[in-house]
Order: sequence, then C-alpha cells, then structure tokens
Amino acid sequence: MHLTNGAFSVVDYFAPFDQQCLKDWDYDLGSSGNLLLPDQTGTHPHLMLDISKSGRLYLVDRDHLGGFVAVPGFSCATPQEQSTNVDRIVQESKAGLIPGLFMAPVYWSTPDGKQYIYVSGANADTAQGDHIQAFELTNNQINLTPVMHTSISYGYPGAGIAVSSDGNKKGTGILWALQPAPCGGGGCNPQGPAILRAYDATNLSVELYNSAQNATRDGMDSYEKFTRPVVADGKVFVCSQSTLYIYGQLHP
Repeated sequence: MHLTNGAFSVVDYFAPFDQQCLKDWDYDLGSSGNLLLPDQTGTHPHLMLDISKSGRLYLVDRDHLGGFVAVPGFSCATPQEQSTNVDRIVQESKAGLIPGLFMAPVYWSTPDGKQYIYVSGANADTAQGDHIQAFELTNNQINLTPVMHTSISYGYPGAGIAVSSDGNKKGTGILWALQPAPCGGGGCNPQGPAILRAYDATNLSVELYNSAQNATRDGMDSYEKFTRPVVADGKVFVCSQSTLYIYGQLHP
C-alpha cells in the first residue's frame, strides 16, 4: 500500500493462480500471517514467506510480489492445481507440504550462519496435528525437506512458537512451544491445560524443559487459542484463559 494525500492505494499484490479454489475450499492464504525475512544475498534480497491452510509454501520477493497469473481452462481438484511454476514468485511448494498452518512461522539464524524457518502445522477439518519442523533457507530457496523436527506431534491449531538466544552465543538458541490441549475436529477450541516446552533450536529432538515436569509449580490452568510465548529480558510470558504466566530461571 502507498499513502498519498491521506489515502492508501495498492502498489503491488500477489494472488495464487488457484485463488478461486482456495476461496471455495476455505484454504485461505493468510491463515498464518506473513513472515518477513532478514535481508538476503543474491537476486532476491527482500523475501517474505506465507503458508496457507492447504499447507502450501509461498516465498515471495517483497519488491516484486508477482500479481496474479490466470491459467486458461484451469480447473480445481486436477493435477494442474499442484503446479509450482505458474505464479511469478521466488518459490512455491505443492499443497500438503504440511497439514496446514494457523500459527505464525518463526525465523532464526544460528551463530554459524544457518537460517532456519520453524513451522507447526495442523488441519482444521480433522484436528490432525504435526511435529514442529525446521526448514533451512539457503541462497533464496527453502529446502522443502525438513532438516529436523520434534519427537511429539502438536494438535490443532498447532503450537505457538518463538525463538530466543543469548545474542550470537553458541548453544543458547531455544525454540519455545506452547502445546494446546487435545480437542476434536472441525476447528475445535482446546479447553484443557496447555504445556510450555523448550527445545534446542539447533536440534529439535532435544527437549530442554516442559512445564508438566513439575505441574504443581509450573503447570498452566488452561489454553488460550492462537496464542504464542513472548520472550523478553530472560523471561517467557504465556497467557492462559485466566492468567499471565511468567517463566524464568529458578534462584536458590
């Protein structure tokens, strides 16, 4: 959008070639929100990532969003819909890369320069969850095979996630994940207690902590849908339906 004389006007946009299918099936593109990536080297320095309810990844050049490409004779639910070279964007995966995305992805760069994008997918129709997965970004492309994932699966709507680290200090990267309570299908609303989990951000198979280990001291009373941890000043802030929980280091 561009602001001129107090009014906004559209200067660029992107719409997938199968936008009508996404609309008809409630697989909207904006379910997870956009992730703006730090400046990159190469031909596309300004990238933005979005992942739809259909579990399809879109990597877009923020300087040239790509507009809309009409495909003559196109029909939904045909092999043509799985095309990945129609839209004028940097990279696009097939649908179903993950079950779908409702919680925002997060980005983290390791001290040695590796770039990871973490996602926690879920399917609203079935409440099917997925492992938290990390994809690596290299040379303006995302490796569509995850390089690591958690051992447990997170149900609908997926885990709210955040990454923290002590600057560029090696070995301090932590992926924080808020696990929702189990619930049924059809876009359900989890009602039981949530669990806060912490993983080594460079190896998601290593869990460092979870709030159920000492539920009397650290447990949460409920889960608030679509929320995520916030990390600041060495503390982790998490909201339930009734309480703001603040987690930090224990002192003798």
